[in-house]
Amino acid sequence: MHPLLITIIATALISLTSLAGLFLFFVKEKSLDRVLPFLVTMAAGSLLGAAFFDLIPESLEGLTNIETIDIFVFVVYGFTTFFVLDQILRWNHCYRTKHDPHCETMRSTNYLIILGDILHNAIDGAIIAISFLTNPGLGVSTTLAVIFHEIPSEIGDMSILIYRGMKKKKALAINILTAFSAVVGGLVGYFVSERFFGFNQFLLAFAAGTFIYISTTDLIPEIKNDHNDNALRAFAHFISFAFGLVLLFIIVKNLE
Repeated sequence: MHPLLITIIATALISLTSLAGLFLFFVKEKSLDRVLPFLVTMAAGSLLGAAFFDLIPESLEGLTNIETIDIFVFVVYGFTTFFVLDQILRWNHCYRTKHDPHCETMRSTNYLIILGDILHNAIDGAIIAISFLTNPGLGVSTTLAVIFHEIPSEIGDMSILIYRGMKKKKALAINILTAFSAVVGGLVGYFVSERFFGFNQFLLAFAAGTFIYISTTDLIPEIKNDHNDNALRAFAHFISFAFGLVLLFIIVKNLE
């Protein structure tokens, strides 16, 4: 299958994760709040797995005139770029359905949430496009890691919009529309990457840095806030995190 077609299909799947917001219509908030933290934990593991098991090794493969340190400089660039964008847009997600003052401070307006999601999804789409152009197996593992992250984040963002007075149907519609920026980002990423294919190793390293940032500063702090010294719940988080890591490792090994 042509990489462009695969990119469109993969980014369309990413966009469909916005339908996870439908859970807010049919599932009680308490039930969702019990499950969401563990989805977040698995997402943290899968993003780190995609970065360290696939994106970075792929960017290091077949180095000729490129120094290894140059690749890791771009990993740092990716991490730092998302740090700066996070400070400007405050686009970290809230992974719960109930009201939290921290979420209100972190995401001050509905417009900021929407703008942050559009940009975030577009970048995800571009990363997926670059991954598929480089290696179909890399594209699959990257897509799965993004999906695991997007499901709880879409539910969390929609919850904030509803809490701030937006009707559920409108919040869902906005979530779906913003999610399709992943397809646009994928198309832009595909054509830019195809044009400058020799630069792809640096772009993959950059993408790894963004995944590491999301996992370590957005997702893992949520995990730490959830178990509240409950040893059993903390252990369950560890299992969920390890599952995300191992799952990505198995996928990467089987797609090599």
